[in-house]
Amino acid sequence: MIYTDLEDSLYTVYSTMFPDERFTFPFENAPELETPYVIIDVYKIDAVGREQSSSLSTDGVVTVLQTYEVKVRIEVLGEYDNSTVVGNLAHSLEYIIRTPLFYQGLASNKLSLMRYRPFERFPIKRDTKTYMCYKQDLYFAYAVTETQDVGYMDSAIINGVYNDAGREGHVIETQITIPENP
Repeated sequence: MIYTDLEDSLYTVYSTMFPDERFTFPFENAPELETPYVIIDVYKIDAVGREQSSSLSTDGVVTVLQTYEVKVRIEVLGEYDNSTVVGNLAHSLEYIIRTPLFYQGLASNKLSLMRYRPFERFPIKRDTKTYMCYKQDLYFAYAVTETQDVGYMDSAIINGVYNDAGREGHVIETQITIPENP
């Protein structure tokens, strides 16, 4: 899963659970959506632990698996006049993460919920209006698997020079060929 796949998976999970709501990502450089709407913001991606590598296959292929934890901030934004609607949406979003359908949606999109914090509410003052905003931080896990063709060496020739083999001025030169085919 790469970054675009991560955003697509998060969008799919939430928009499937709430088909009538508007979801977006931050910094889209587009006109602002009609409120209320939900912002899905991927805040931080951390590799967890060390990668896991398979043994070299007979074809010279290695599979590498890396697990990641990603911090996602969900923001519900709406006009202050509709603060009840915005609050209800935030509450619904917080409730849904505790349901089997949400976990199933995550699993279908190769994500797993690790932990979350409750929504926090605060008003945002803009030029002409006040908006109500609810924010929640969630931590998801996912894994990336990559197959790499590292190949094999068909043969090798090793030239060795050993100086002073117990006798001063004595030099041993040798050559090893792998495989030892005549």
